[in-house]
Amino acid sequence: MEILGSKLTRSEFSDYLQNKKFGAMAPNSIVLHHTWQPTIKTWEGKKSIDQLKRYYESKNWPAGPHIFIAEDGIWLFTDMAYIGVHAGNGNASWKKHGRCYNGYYCRGCHLQGYSIGIEVVGNYDNKVWEGKTLKSALFCVSKLQKKLNLKDSDVHYHREFSPNKSCPGNAISHKWLEKKLSEYKSGQKITHGYEFQIFPKEAKKALDLGFVDNIETEVDEKMAIGLVRVYKKVLSKRKNK
Repeated sequence: MEILGSKLTRSEFSDYLQNKKFGAMAPNSIVLHHTWQPTIKTWEGKKSIDQLKRYYESKNWPAGPHIFIAEDGIWLFTDMAYIGVHAGNGNASWKKHGRCYNGYYCRGCHLQGYSIGIEVVGNYDNKVWEGKTLKSALFCVSKLQKKLNLKDSDVHYHREFSPNKSCPGNAISHKWLEKKLSEYKSGQKITHGYEFQIFPKEAKKALDLGFVDNIETEVDEKMAIGLVRVYKKVLSKRKNK
C-alpha cells in the first residue's frame, strides 16, 4: 500500500489542496469517520500512521482513508487523486451496461464518482470534536467543499453505509456539523458543543433511534433520556401482554 504519510498545518493543507490535480474524475463526496482507536491520548503521529498502514495491509486493503485529522495536524494518507478504501459502498460509484454499482472496484465498469475519506482521531460517541481537532476538521471539510464544489449534503457519515457502526461517532450529527461549518465559514466563534453529563448510554440510544437530531444542552439530554425511558416502558408493556 502506498501512502503519503506527511503531516500538514492548516495553511500547508490549503496550499496543497489549491495545487492538487485530481485528473479526469474528481471526488464528488466526503465520508467522515472517527478512529475510535487510537484515541486522542494514544495518538503518536507518524508512528500511529505507520501502524494504521500495517493494519490496513493486514486486511489486504490496496488503499485506506485519504486524511487523518489529529491535534498535531492534518495527515495525508492515501492520495486524494485515487479511490480510497474506508466506507464500503461509500468508497465509489460505478456504472456498467446501465446498471449502478458501489464499492472500491468494479471490473469493466465506468467510474461515476468517489469519496474522500476523512478519519478524525478519537472516539466521538459521547463528545463532539474539540480543540485543534475541531478547527482542523472544519477547515479541512470546508476547503474540500470549496475546491470540489460540494454541498453540505455531499458530506456523508460512515454509518450511512455501515448501519452497525456509530462512525464518525454518535455525538456527531449532521445538524451539529452543518451548524459548525456555517459558524466556521462565516467567521463566527466556534463553540465546542455539549458533552453528555447524565446518562450517556440512554442519550446515545435516543440519537440511535432517531428520537432527537442532536443533543446540545443538559435540557436536551434530559428530554432525550425521558423519551428513551418512555419507549422502554411501552416495549415492556407490550411484552407483558
